Order: sequence, then structure tokens, then C-alpha cells
Amino acid sequence: MGLSELPAELILIIAENLNSGAAINSLARTNTSFYDLLNPFLCRYCVRKGMDDIALGHAAKYDHLAVVKRLLSAGADLYNPVFSGKSRWNFGDGPYASHPIALQPNLAPQE
Repeated sequence: MGLSELPAELILIIAENLNSGAAINSLARTNTSFYDLLNPFLCRYCVRKGMDDIALGHAAKYDHLAVVKRLLSAGADLYNPVFSGKSRWNFGDGPYASHPIALQPNLAPQE
């Protein structure tokens, strides 16, 4: 029996016992069904571990709107103090330049 033939419950148990978001992401990228199952789990993991600012910034920078929505659904904090002022995600000028949502071309505030 291959790993992809295991029930979803067992795949989730395996993911819960992995020691990093990168490991969960690697497992999620194994096949489409794993991705569909584990990507929401990975978003919840990022929020639970306090990595939602990094995940939001990365998803926004690379225009992954579905991941931004999943992170918000998982409880990511749009008002995280990391996003005020200069931060690793500051890609422009203006009051919203360092906020992940400002990086989304379809969601950025219009001037």
C-alpha cells in the first residue's frame, strides 16, 4: 500500500507529527489530493506557530490570493505590528506599503 492510499485521517496524523512548515509543505506537494488536504492544515499550522506574518507576506508577494484567503480563514492577523512601518515586506512607498494586502494587485488600495 502506497502512502497516497492511506485514509485522510492518517495523512493528517503524519502531518501533525512533522517538525516544520517546510516538511508539511513538502508532503503537501507530493500530489494533488495531499495538497488539497494539507494546504489548509499548513495555514492553520502557520497561524498556530506565529508565522502568519511570514506566510501572508510570502503569499501576497507571489500573488497567491487563495493562500491569503486560507490564512485569513485560519485566523492570520491582518493587524500584526510587524506590518506597520518598515518590515521585510516593504516593497513600495505609502501608508500601506509594508502590508501583505497592499502587495496583492487586486486588493491594494487605490490612490
